[in-house]
Amino acid sequence: MLSGVFSHEVLKTQFAGYRSINDKISFEIANGALVNLRKGWYTTKESLEKELYLHFNAANLIYGPSYISLYTALEYWQLIPEAVKIIESGTLKRSLTIKSPIGIFNYRNVPEQVFSIGLKSVKTDKLSFVIANQAKALCDVIWSTPGIILRSRKDVFKFLTEDLRIDEEDFSQFDVDTLEQCLSYGKKKELLRHLIKIVKNAG
Repeated sequence: MLSGVFSHEVLKTQFAGYRSINDKISFEIANGALVNLRKGWYTTKESLEKELYLHFNAANLIYGPSYISLYTALEYWQLIPEAVKIIESGTLKRSLTIKSPIGIFNYRNVPEQVFSIGLKSVKTDKLSFVIANQAKALCDVIWSTPGIILRSRKDVFKFLTEDLRIDEEDFSQFDVDTLEQCLSYGKKKELLRHLIKIVKNAG
């Protein structure tokens, strides 16, 4: 059986010897060996049990182009203490929430001019996924969360340490070059200027 996340086209090749490929797929889903993530995309029960970052790989594939970001990425980089149950991503497409048998995938639209800033490709033994670095993930939170209006450096510092509960000693993890690119091409420029000053002072 296949592993990881794969498309319907791959299954057509895998089950080419069967009279009805769709019936075979339905049978494998019914007996629990195959999991239908979204129309046209599948994984296996074994992959879910053994592959640690399969959810991230799936998020990239089932709705793309996209990358892991926001609170999910902040948790991955160990910047926030809370466990994030919903897999959050940035995408060039419209914002969308996909409910699947393996969890909820939430996608937020990211403008094309800032989409590719601060992305990293991560490879594990069997899987790979694209994720925002610490700075881009934070910018995506700031840009896409309604009601974040921070007008002073004090307000930004309080947001980081009290709302997000990021330790001050971890501010140095935020890449200044990424933040400055986000400042150049993104919105909420006054807020980002304060953020950059805080990060530079922490370094």
